[in-house]
Amino acid sequence: MRIARYRVTLLLTVALLACVGSVGYWVRSRISAVSGDLLSEHFLQPVYFGPPRVFVSTPEFQLRPRFEKNRRDIAAVSDLAFLTAQKGQWQDAQMFYQEWLRIRPTDINAIVGRVFALVNLNKPREAIEFLRKTRAALKAHEDVAFTWHVEGDIWWFLAMSADEGSRKIYLESAEKCQKRALEIVPNSSRFLLGMVRVALAKNDLHMASILVERVYTVGCETNREQALASYYRGTILERTGELKKAQSYYLAAISADPESFVDIRKVKK
Repeated sequence: MRIARYRVTLLLTVALLACVGSVGYWVRSRISAVSGDLLSEHFLQPVYFGPPRVFVSTPEFQLRPRFEKNRRDIAAVSDLAFLTAQKGQWQDAQMFYQEWLRIRPTDINAIVGRVFALVNLNKPREAIEFLRKTRAALKAHEDVAFTWHVEGDIWWFLAMSADEGSRKIYLESAEKCQKRALEIVPNSSRFLLGMVRVALAKNDLHMASILVERVYTVGCETNREQALASYYRGTILERTGELKKAQSYYLAAISADPESFVDIRKVKK
């Protein structure tokens, strides 16, 4: 898949903004061994809009001179974008993603990378506008669908800290975007999980349950997707009063992909 670097491993930044507050969008906290009876959606949160999990073998001190010597060195530019994002240096990351886009304007990895940097820089509206401008130039259906999915996640993210009136409007936009992604690439577990997020934000547990079951039927392509499916099933169970059952799914989620979650009790304010 052309978007493997982000579609498979990019894995979305902070736990819900409303829960984390001013700590910033990306947190490095990791989930250590936790007793199942301590788990709840109130503090175990998925990480969204995080940096790519891409291994860069060349150190930054070697990449920067290469970049200064030749700003069209695509390997140096992309690796610097990844490295600065992984360090939480989002302003630098955004600059390198822009340089990458000057070389390859329709590279989906660069597009999504810049979008994530903008969200982490507290510029979600600018990220949405950028997605809309670049979408028209994309040729691959999978790339177009992915931009709809990412836009949907940004609208969902905005809804989490909005007032009641705006929240409803943002969630409607999020749902439309996720549906559009699924129209282009039906039965994508990633896009279905985006729909689950919207349903849970509306507290529509019936629809969330249907969507989660559909994810399991389709099958998860990555550990991240498997982890989120387990987490969302646990969330549904917890909200219906079955906390013990929910905790087993939370543990399964952490086991599948620990880097996808943060315990907000451990985040320094």
